[in-house]
Amino acid sequence: MIRRLAPLAALLAATSFAQQPTAAASSPDAEDKALEDAFAAPGSRAPPPPPGKGKMDADVPPPKVGEQAAETEEERAERELGAKLDAAGEDAEFAALARPAAALGPLMTLQLMEKWAMTSASTHAPAAGAHARAWLLACGPGSSKEVARCRAKALDTLRDAGPAFKAEATRLEEADHCVASAAPGDHACLPKAIAAYKKSRDRLMLARATLAGLEPEDEAKRRAALKLCPEPRCASLRAGVLEQLASDELQKNAAEQAARDALEAVKLRQSALPASLRLYARTDALDRACAAYDHQTSPGKCRVLERQVLGGYVFHDYSRTSRDTLPSSTAREATDHYAVLLTSCLQEFGEKSGSGRYKLSWTILNDGHVTNVDAVNVDPQGQLIRCLKSQFAHWRYPRYKGEWQHVEQEFRVGGTAR
Repeated sequence: MIRRLAPLAALLAATSFAQQPTAAASSPDAEDKALEDAFAAPGSRAPPPPPGKGKMDADVPPPKVGEQAAETEEERAERELGAKLDAAGEDAEFAALARPAAALGPLMTLQLMEKWAMTSASTHAPAAGAHARAWLLACGPGSSKEVARCRAKALDTLRDAGPAFKAEATRLEEADHCVASAAPGDHACLPKAIAAYKKSRDRLMLARATLAGLEPEDEAKRRAALKLCPEPRCASLRAGVLEQLASDELQKNAAEQAARDALEAVKLRQSALPASLRLYARTDALDRACAAYDHQTSPGKCRVLERQVLGGYVFHDYSRTSRDTLPSSTAREATDHYAVLLTSCLQEFGEKSGSGRYKLSWTILNDGHVTNVDAVNVDPQGQLIRCLKSQFAHWRYPRYKGEWQHVEQEFRVGGTAR
């Protein structure tokens, strides 16, 4: 006999958003249907808690600090390496950090090379020019504007390292200007720029120059150009190309391939971000591709593909936006967006037999974080509530002013044989 989580009307069958705690409930509606399938999956459940846990004490004021996510191993490693980098001042110290920085991703390598080059320049060290080159060849993570700023600073440092380096910096500046200003059909300067990048062994800019010389309809050549720079620092560039390809595929009604390319782009963007931000690397390109894919197949299908490709889920950080109030429709949108994080908790720690109703509640703080996670008829010290709290720690609602928003949400976990 296989137990599964019964349809819950998308976990939002009875949800209320209010300035004051409330137990009001509403019936399921159509917009909740998308999440039903997320909870209709096989899984084991913990025994029901002992009696005695009743109505939540909703009158207790919530704390001012939201649920805190546990620090991951990667976050700890980045924090520790950052402290060592802050303290470094000698070549031997910087050199010792090169390998662990590379293991943590291109952003940490860029931070290391920048400080190393700036330190060498400030002391007029003999290796200042070499370190400026290394900094230049570490530029890449981030948007095109961020890459341009990085290269401009590194080239300024290279220019100040001596006459020979000044000439090199001038050639590369001209090449960069060519690539940035190249328009379709006007590629006269690109061969010279490509030659300059080959001489400096700059695979990132070689790929950018090659892409600049392609026509928009050259899809096969654009995909081939992704192989020109397999270095980790080129992840953001490759992601941008894949997102362009995904957009083209949507116009051809190839939604699944668009979703796959958009997901691969997200994976690349995650690799160029600090570990603490990778969960929030969802893009508009992925939203568009997933909407089309779900429309062609069934709601929630893209979330399944997302887990297959990424090994998990990726989200928008709604707290990056701010508003005067938090309308219930906006809060519901964020709730729908993050609710898939609760699936694993319910599958692993929900009831093993019978059926039960669970009423969760939480408070949305003004900074968009969540606190006061509670549940009726759930052991307050049990594995299920601990798991739920750990997942709520990742939720991010829009920042807003005014009184805190309190949410109650009722759902049912049931066992059905099949």
